[in-house]
Amino acid sequence: MLARLGARDGLLSFVVGAAGATAFTLYDHQGVPDLFFPHPYFAVATGLLVAVAMRAAGRIVPAPAPLAVALAVMVALGWQMRRDDALRQPPRYDLDDQRDVASMVRGYHDSFGSVWVYGAVHLLGLARLDNHVPYGLFYDDVESVVAVDEYLPLRDGRMPEVIVHGRGGVPGAQRYLGPDYVEITPEAFAAQSLGVWRRRAAGPRLAPG
Repeated sequence: MLARLGARDGLLSFVVGAAGATAFTLYDHQGVPDLFFPHPYFAVATGLLVAVAMRAAGRIVPAPAPLAVALAVMVALGWQMRRDDALRQPPRYDLDDQRDVASMVRGYHDSFGSVWVYGAVHLLGLARLDNHVPYGLFYDDVESVVAVDEYLPLRDGRMPEVIVHGRGGVPGAQRYLGPDYVEITPEAFAAQSLGVWRRRAAGPRLAPG
């Protein structure tokens, strides 16, 4: 195996990269975006398996059996792609729409002083902003050390002036969102399944506990 790795340029790098991507995915797979790392290797692995199947078919029966195997795989992969919701459903908004919303997030930050974005952190990247608190989305690793239902997004003892959220809700919202914030979601945000909340002018300063 070592001799084969050394005999072909790039093969060692490929194997190391594939092993690293696989190890990372097994260790810290949290969602679909994490599959971006191993996806290229999935494609190569599929090609290798098809080649093995074609050679096996060629040893058992004469041509065109190997070609039939390759065609069957192509049909299966094409069928899978056609079944993919992301391909079948046209997007409701594009990157320019997201940039427009991000510019509004920047406006909230500049006008009110602080914004916490939860479940839509791409807006922070587009707006070139840091989040009010480090948590832009809670996954299992965070939920294992943070009491989600009791969480308060405090920074230097202060709650954010504006909260922008997606994905259905905000951690600990029952403690503060209704009593201390008022919803001001613009239509552009609602079109992207986002909510916007502004802290009431006379809202209390929450503290932990």
